[in-house]
Amino acid sequence: MISLWSMLHSPLIFGGDLASLDPFTLALITNSDVLAIDQHATNTKIAYSKDDLHIWTSKGQQAGVGYVAVFNFSDSPATVHMKWSQIGFPDPPARVDELWTHKTWDPSPAIDTSLAAHSVALYELESRR
Repeated sequence: MISLWSMLHSPLIFGGDLASLDPFTLALITNSDVLAIDQHATNTKIAYSKDDLHIWTSKGQQAGVGYVAVFNFSDSPATVHMKWSQIGFPDPPARVDELWTHKTWDPSPAIDTSLAAHSVALYELESRR
């Protein structure tokens, strides 16, 4: 849900004992890349929505930076193949970083990813200049 809340610029409120957080939860609530989306991204919109697959996009604070969140709300895994132009990016990005796994993709003409049931992939894109 933090991915969705961040894309929607929602107030991120945590009600728990900060001193006793496990490493997973600490990493979840302190991911600076995801927090930057919540605090600084603009022009957030639904770029694609069909059945249980929803893709949200937004623009970053820096020129040429964008964000894409791919949500699978299904009870089953989903494979996503979507050209960048189908979700509002006229050209393939020069760089794609997955913000939860911290993996970087090589430039590709499309999003190609597999999502588990009820999961999300959250990307930061850098356009070609």
